[in-house]
Amino acid sequence: FPNLQPDGAAYLPTLIRGAGEVTRSKLQLHPAPGGDPMHAFALVCYALHMVQFGAAPTQNFFSLIERVLQSREPALMDLVQGYMHYLFRGINCIPPAAERVLYRGVPRGKLDAFRTHYQSGRRAHWSGITTVSSAEGVAKRFAGAGGIVIEVTARMTCSIKEWSVFPEEELLLLPNFKALVTRGLTEVDGWWRLSLCEIQPSCPASSSEAGVVLCPSGPAPCPPSCG
Repeated sequence: FPNLQPDGAAYLPTLIRGAGEVTRSKLQLHPAPGGDPMHAFALVCYALHMVQFGAAPTQNFFSLIERVLQSREPALMDLVQGYMHYLFRGINCIPPAAERVLYRGVPRGKLDAFRTHYQSGRRAHWSGITTVSSAEGVAKRFAGAGGIVIEVTARMTCSIKEWSVFPEEELLLLPNFKALVTRGLTEVDGWWRLSLCEIQPSCPASSSEAGVVLCPSGPAPCPPSCG
């Protein structure tokens, strides 16, 4: 992690302690996905925001994992291979949520890239795990003033609400999520709005199709089956 982010590993001991406590508490209320507590622990680690313990946003564990997947460096991938096994097993053991409208916030620093690539009628391909929320307000907080609020009509998502400490429902778009841009960037009430609609199952997918945008997440392996 230090190769990706200075002091990137500084909060890992705090993460492990905090996630362990949360997991023990959650397992008193919910059965572990697939019957394995390690699946639950992996999901809690991903959902736990380290900012509440004083970390910078880039030191969040989920942010570091996304950057490892984007880098595709063999040494880094080897380091997280065991964790990713339990995370994807856990994800795949959770029943998919029904089709619904969800939200993701992106800071205004990405605005130029979104203007270029996310035009109406184009297709988007997000090859990594993408976190979305059922609450528009959560996306606005992540986007910040002048940021981008993405409205996603998703047909296949995984809800990790039972393993999150936040009251708002948090969901994951699985690797290789594909969508059509149904409405390009439009400025509304201090935020830029963008609308996407999922067009086909997540996995497998090809990046060779016309109009595909490999943003905002990096490459990630497809989840194994549960069993």
